[in-house]
Amino acid sequence: MAALLADKTVLIVAKRLESLASLRTLVQGQQAGLVQVASSANMALSLLRMQSFDLCLIEHGLGEGEKNGYQVIEESVREGLKRAVDCQILILPEGSTSVANDSLESFADSFFVKPVSPQLFDSRLEKLLKLKKAVRPAEELVDQGEDGKAIQMIEQMLRKMPSLGPYLTRLQSRLLIQQQDYDRARRLLQNAADERGMSWAYMGMGICHYHEGHFAEAMACFNQVLERSPESIEAFDWLSRLYRVIGRNEPAQKLLEKAVAVHPTVPVLQSDLGDVASENSSWDVAIGAFRESVKYARHSCYQKPNNYFGLARCLQTKVSPQGGSHSSRAEQEAVRALEDVAYEYKDDRLIRFKSRLMTSETYKLSGDIKRANAAAQDAFVDFKKLDDSQQAEELDNLLEGLENTQLQTVAEEYKADFSRRVFTETEWGRNNLQGISFYRKGKFEEAFDFFLKALETVPNSPSVLLNLVQTGYELVQLQPQRATEILAVCNERLLNVSIGAMNSKQQDRFRALSDRRAMLSDPEFDA
Repeated sequence: MAALLADKTVLIVAKRLESLASLRTLVQGQQAGLVQVASSANMALSLLRMQSFDLCLIEHGLGEGEKNGYQVIEESVREGLKRAVDCQILILPEGSTSVANDSLESFADSFFVKPVSPQLFDSRLEKLLKLKKAVRPAEELVDQGEDGKAIQMIEQMLRKMPSLGPYLTRLQSRLLIQQQDYDRARRLLQNAADERGMSWAYMGMGICHYHEGHFAEAMACFNQVLERSPESIEAFDWLSRLYRVIGRNEPAQKLLEKAVAVHPTVPVLQSDLGDVASENSSWDVAIGAFRESVKYARHSCYQKPNNYFGLARCLQTKVSPQGGSHSSRAEQEAVRALEDVAYEYKDDRLIRFKSRLMTSETYKLSGDIKRANAAAQDAFVDFKKLDDSQQAEELDNLLEGLENTQLQTVAEEYKADFSRRVFTETEWGRNNLQGISFYRKGKFEEAFDFFLKALETVPNSPSVLLNLVQTGYELVQLQPQRATEILAVCNERLLNVSIGAMNSKQQDRFRALSDRRAMLSDPEFDA
């Protein structure tokens, strides 16, 4: 028999030297070409950024308090580091009975339970490589971005090779969801669920129902996944997102607290918990969650400035002019988080401005006016270097941040001049003003369209976003038949912003809109 791994590149991810040695022996027995090794998730992802590997052998346990092997798979997929044609195999601890199989895209192609015998390894690897060879034409199209052609080819393959049904249906459903063909994807997934009861089929159906606005059906699907796979990261994530979409933030927080207890090293769960706990004013929970999200997202696709800003904003709630050890520690940690984000994104003027502005606010809360004024001066200098769109997005933050500092009057004068110029000379400014005008006249449909146009230019503006959402909720009450369509537009944008990083006035407005969202959702969820 020819060597299975001849001329193939292999990445081995293992923490312990003995595990590394045993896995290296397995691949050497099949005459692997280039073999690279990594002892941590971050190291593995760094290697994957430099080159692709035909085969990855990934040990699940990578150390206490460290990202695990499944996270290597999930983050490599999320970051676009894994080609469809590549194979990823998960090595589970001794005594394990199964591997998570609940995701449409982030899953191991195969798995082994330690200790791995050479005979079993060779046999299962041979079967896997034969499968990958059979589906390679379709997966090559996926890697080339030809999703439509890949879907057509998969249909042909299903007729010729029905034994590959589960693998090809999973791939086809994922591609259809990416193309937003939710109805067709859901019908395929329903057949897979009925015939084989696969967890990934229920997950996919839940995602389709979610995007179609069928929230009760989506909730049933995600709960079905959790019953089958109690540690499913994706089910926790989607279910918490669904709770937030319908304005049920208390159960969303409880669910995410349970999720991070199971998966403390998953940054997206920690970040989501930080946001929903901020919305609930559960500051201790939010601080802990944002702190962990910063820690585990570093050097990954989940690293986001808003995690740092959310941490600092939540810590500010613990800072007071009366001082004391708790206030002092919160102040120091908030300033350190703001210094860290400025360092991590040192080439980004907007991040530097926001960091210095929030530093000024932090010192102002502690009563250290001298430092507050110095940071405010630096922030204002950075603000004036931003382009008009960025200044527009941050204008409200600037004014609130510089209140009660020596820059307050200067900033107010700057705003008056800026508003006259930008709101009349730029397309987004005119659209925003038109939206406000139509809203005041009760013409919510026209106002909604103008706010949408404004957001195309300034997508990160909290004030324009909140204008859009508030208008959308008024429109839903007037045109309930459009509720699914309008709420989907609002929800998509709301879940992509961090309330934890907003200023206090924006947070209050966000919470008020969240209460309205709960009233607009189906009464069946009240139970």
